[in-house]
Amino acid sequence: MFPERYAEAERQEHRFREQHGKDVAILTETVRGVKRPLTLAELRRRYEAGLITRRRKAKQRALFAAAAC
Repeated sequence: MFPERYAEAERQEHRFREQHGKDVAILTETVRGVKRPLTLAELRRRYEAGLITRRRKAKQRALFAAAAC
């Protein structure tokens, strides 16, 4: 929704990884029980390749609606 903000966060994450020499990321993924960093660049590449799609927000029930009680 905000490509400029995402690009800036991606640059900052990349810069941090280079400066500190660590394999860290804002996100993580777990595959077969193994947790590892998922960089914003990799997430973008997967999205652009059509491997993932953006989730739609689920409609939230009103807190005090009769059906919720």
